[in-house]
Amino acid sequence: MSKGPEEQEQFAIMERADETQIESEIKGAFFDKMVYSFQQGGREVVGLSYIGIKEIASIHGHIKISDVQISETDTHFRVVCKATDMINHLEMPGVSSQPKIMKLRDGRENPDEFALQKAMSKSVRNAIRAVIPEHYIITCIEEFKKKGSISNPLRPEWQK
Repeated sequence: MSKGPEEQEQFAIMERADETQIESEIKGAFFDKMVYSFQQGGREVVGLSYIGIKEIASIHGHIKISDVQISETDTHFRVVCKATDMINHLEMPGVSSQPKIMKLRDGRENPDEFALQKAMSKSVRNAIRAVIPEHYIITCIEEFKKKGSISNPLRPEWQK
């Protein structure tokens, strides 16, 4: 089932924000924003950030990443991995594809020196997200919101 244009845009906004968190983490920055929240189409869109997924995995514990496979085309890195919840014996894949060229806001294109790391981090994020029970994620989002650990990826100052 394909997503409608509005859902695709919401996903794209959160993906770009996660890429910013991943690249900043590689460069040594620290982020504490566990949840994304922004208005679109008259409703609030809320989702876990890359850092939020890592935090939940740390709190939840007992998650193992294995079977990492990296492939490369002329234009993309692709990473597939598997997350295993060692307590519940649940295994789920995580997949990511990352372009080697990033499009800048001004329309220019530059090689993305962190494309492989982004592909790997997003693959792991996706696998971890798949093994964490939904009710636990909802509870964590509410707790993160109470603590004020929310960012708005539509605010330009968020990326400074």
